[in-house]
Amino acid sequence: MNYSQSIPKDFQEGSAYSESSTSEEALWSQIEVIIESDTEAKVYNSFCEQCIVTKASRSNTPDKIEINQAEKAVDHLLSFSIDEISENSENFDFNVYRIIKCYDALSIMVFEDYIDTGKLNHLIAVALLSFLGRFNDPNTYNQRIFLLKKCLKNKSRFVRDGARLGLLYLQNPNVIPYLKEAIEQETSELLREKLIYTISVLEG
Repeated sequence: MNYSQSIPKDFQEGSAYSESSTSEEALWSQIEVIIESDTEAKVYNSFCEQCIVTKASRSNTPDKIEINQAEKAVDHLLSFSIDEISENSENFDFNVYRIIKCYDALSIMVFEDYIDTGKLNHLIAVALLSFLGRFNDPNTYNQRIFLLKKCLKNKSRFVRDGARLGLLYLQNPNVIPYLKEAIEQETSELLREKLIYTISVLEG
């Protein structure tokens, strides 16, 4: 993926996504556990010195070395198991936090690529997208909201639910039109109900 390209105004169609053979009921159950633990996760207010050095030396256009470093950092997220995230999401959240603080918009582009290509397990993607909505970082706000809106069209219903959750945490009523569009296209009755609930919360 060419991370040096700017993000287009209109988010792209979701790319093909490969889901495991695990039953839908079991996956939804796991998602609910992740969501419950996410509500108690902390937003950390410090980051490592290495991140400061990285930010200070960064150019506007990322080079191959920086892209490789960002991808390696995101690769670390693949080491987390669903059980680890479900039982205690703080360690996972902190790793996502550090990646974003180190690489800013580049990190969001790598997240987007990993979700599109299926490198991230769709349940890990749920935890990631949820955190992107809860994380307060003005520098990456536009990129995060772009990714969340785009993921509403992902072929994985679980990624779509993660995007919905992230937009709920974001608490920006301006995303309601995208949620309404998602309702019209949604094939999962359960997720459609969740989208309706999300809109009611944002309108309230």
